[in-house]
Amino acid sequence: MDSAFVSILSAVIGAAAGIVGGGLSGQRQARLEREKWFRGVSDAFTTELRSSVKELTTKLAEATHSMCWLCWLASFGAERLTQERVAQYDNEMHVLLPQITGLHAVIAGMDYDVYLKLKPLVEQLLKLDGMIGDAGLDFVPDEPKSANKLAELLKQANSLERTVSEVVADAIRPYSIARTLKNIEPR
Repeated sequence: MDSAFVSILSAVIGAAAGIVGGGLSGQRQARLEREKWFRGVSDAFTTELRSSVKELTTKLAEATHSMCWLCWLASFGAERLTQERVAQYDNEMHVLLPQITGLHAVIAGMDYDVYLKLKPLVEQLLKLDGMIGDAGLDFVPDEPKSANKLAELLKQANSLERTVSEVVADAIRPYSIARTLKNIEPR
């Protein structure tokens, strides 16, 4: 074979390899960029969902604490229970309940499975609030026995308060930071 031909053939093969290699490298880089973009969007979504669930959890905790406090006072200090305290509870719930239902709706738009796992907790809270509201209407100042209906709801309020963290933890488990870190751990 002629050395000029070998040189030209080598140059052609080298150029073809460079073009193919460059094309493959470009495709690989584009794929990596898409994956990076998707991961960024996914991370932002997860952060927003966690933030919404955190805010909902705080509002649920505030509401259940108010329930427990009022029912505890009716159980163990009915003589100190006042109409003002019952009204304070109503005012607190008047502020909290729309926030709770609003956050729950926002979560539904982000992850319906998380929404469904939280739904029984939110419904239980709303139901218990209605029961406490009805019992509060029966309260008469300076008649401690009129607080009995509120006192009877203490056990339910305490149970609901203890349930909040368990239900939320179960609902958000797929988005836990520890699970996320295990998935991206170098191998």
